[in-house]
Amino acid sequence: MAKEASAATTVMSVISLVFGIIGLLASFIPCFGTFAIWLALPSSVLGGIATYLAYSKAESKVFPLVALTISTIGLVISGTQIIALNGATRSIQDGIQRGLEQGR
Repeated sequence: MAKEASAATTVMSVISLVFGIIGLLASFIPCFGTFAIWLALPSSVLGGIATYLAYSKAESKVFPLVALTISTIGLVISGTQIIALNGATRSIQDGIQRGLEQGR
């Protein structure tokens, strides 16, 4: 049976969860969601540390795992937006370059 989580694990989980939720919600906003990676990445790392501490001390793992999961989902969505916007930018640049070459 898992014992109750320590104060350090709980605090890290709460911080990770709060910033993970903010990062997750911000990642759904088109174009602005790319900046959510700056919230989601540290939140995922902190959630990972909290989860590691919970496993190593045989504490309750539910709260740290929820925080880690939500943060990671926000990180993935934000990363996907970055990749998509990068591809769109390259496509636009290629189109402009072709248009300039045809205009000469």
